[in-house]
Amino acid sequence: MDIAKAVRDAAKTKGLSQADICRATGMSDSYMSQLFNGRIPDPKASSVYKIAHALDMTVDELLELAEIAQ
Repeated sequence: MDIAKAVRDAAKTKGLSQADICRATGMSDSYMSQLFNGRIPDPKASSVYKIAHALDMTVDELLELAEIAQ
């Protein structure tokens, strides 16, 4: 499962930047940068929920993308 690639791909598809997701989730730039770069391979469920919501997706849709991205 590659959550970082899934988030990057979904953000790109929706025309959102890393900063856009930070603003929408309230997460720090540092955390989001680490996530985007794969340094957080297994984020908390609450983080995944916030990110999915910011991407206008369900958690299931985001996790499905992460499974495909392997």
